[in-house]
Amino acid sequence: MKKKTEVEDKEAKPQIYEIGYLLVPTIAEDDVSKKVEEFRKTVESIKGRIIAEGKPMLKDLAYEMSIVVSNKKETYGSAYFGWIKFEGDANQIDVVNDDFKKDDEIIRFIITKTILEDSYSIIEKIIASESEQKNRVVVKEKEEEKTIDLKKKKKEEEGGTSLEEGIDETIEKLIVE
Repeated sequence: MKKKTEVEDKEAKPQIYEIGYLLVPTIAEDDVSKKVEEFRKTVESIKGRIIAEGKPMLKDLAYEMSIVVSNKKETYGSAYFGWIKFEGDANQIDVVNDDFKKDDEIIRFIITKTILEDSYSIIEKIIASESEQKNRVVVKEKEEEKTIDLKKKKKEEEGGTSLEEGIDETIEKLIVE
């Protein structure tokens, strides 16, 4: 009976990866897109299929970061942040890692395994949830909590019931219960 090795398991199915990277802020804006094209070619060189990507945008960093280039230490307080999500062979991910390590214009990068789910849909769900929470008020009465949906109350207000009357009705219901 033949044992499966770890390498054979990795060959069985491709993985989904995401690369997050910080580029030095000294790159001209026109050259940033050229740099991203280099990253895309690196991924495609391992027969990777790009799923999604985030265009690099100049951001202030939470703390200063340093890299050594030609025996000289450079410190940066801002960087271009971007990301690429792709599907690729697990045995070839080291090629991508090595190419990114050699690039002197990358301050830092990280390669993580992830899932295929659309990144934007997750962000939209979070934003929608936060927005929904902002439109609610919690009323405490006699050790009970009730959540009042302000959007619903506004609709009732437009239908003839004022927001104040709606709140009064809710309070009365709480007192009766």
